[in-house]
Amino acid sequence: MGWVVYSRLRSPTGRDEERAELIRLFVPSSREGEPFVASLAAMSKVGTVWYMAVKVDPRPGETLPADMMTDYVRARDGSITYGLIVLTSRAGGEWGYKDMDEGMGPVQATAPLAFLDALSDLVHAPQRYAADWRARVRAYHAARKALPRFRPGDRVATETVLEFGEDPLIGQPIRAARFEAFVHKPSRGRRGQTLYKTLDTQVPYTVRITAAQMAQAGARKVA
Repeated sequence: MGWVVYSRLRSPTGRDEERAELIRLFVPSSREGEPFVASLAAMSKVGTVWYMAVKVDPRPGETLPADMMTDYVRARDGSITYGLIVLTSRAGGEWGYKDMDEGMGPVQATAPLAFLDALSDLVHAPQRYAADWRARVRAYHAARKALPRFRPGDRVATETVLEFGEDPLIGQPIRAARFEAFVHKPSRGRRGQTLYKTLDTQVPYTVRITAAQMAQAGARKVA
């Protein structure tokens, strides 16, 4: 489906209100005439994307229909837990969302690994898109784990010279291949960000370099 956009007056403000609204929309406790009850097994937000593990339980004394969600292995209690991915956006005071389940093969695959643990296993001949999506989540975390990580105070050298914004002293781009890592906290209570100070320029400059850029440049820790 496409995007649903709320007006300014109806838009949730902040993370907690977003979470509550998405639960209201996608995890109804029950629906009249249906043989199941839905509940929330896990929920995480990464960037602007919410990952929701929705558990579907049969009502007491009933079982889920045999043709319902046949790509999932049912738990001993007859329940199924599937992944729901919800993209969100804010612009001009309005809030919008776009939802899709894992079987639709979402592009976004940054869910925490623990989120996958909350989902039901797929059958031996799994629904291709859901299986591919889970594989991409695992690949994403494997790639992140392989990226170089530097601690505050580490001195780093890159195999290639990196280029940044203009050096005001010479009117040319800042170029450097040696750096020192440090942590910058923009405000109290917020998570610190790793930045770097250039060591081989006329004066030290503070620059931002991602772990992926460090890996691509062949960065290594030096004395």
